[in-house]
Amino acid sequence: MLQNLSTKLENKLLENCADLLERSAKLENRLVENCADLLENKAKLENRIVENCADLLENSTKLENKLVQNCANLEGKLLELHESTAKLEQNVDFRWKNQVR
Repeated sequence: MLQNLSTKLENKLLENCADLLERSAKLENRLVENCADLLENKAKLENRIVENCADLLENSTKLENKLVQNCANLEGKLLELHESTAKLEQNVDFRWKNQVR
């Protein structure tokens, strides 16, 4: 009877061990899959960061070029304003001199 009970307990222990080994293997597989997914996601994020940096650099260059262009346009407008102001001053001086005579 004790032998029978001992055999049953051994069998139950072996079943439990087999079950634990199976669960452990499944968990290891899941862990490997999760690690693979994480590495893949990391690679995608790194690629996205590189793409975003490239876009930012491109946009920065475009903005810098636009700023240079706008400054050049403003400089041209300022020159035109100075020329117009000089002509206006000449006209005012001319008219003032004509009125004084």
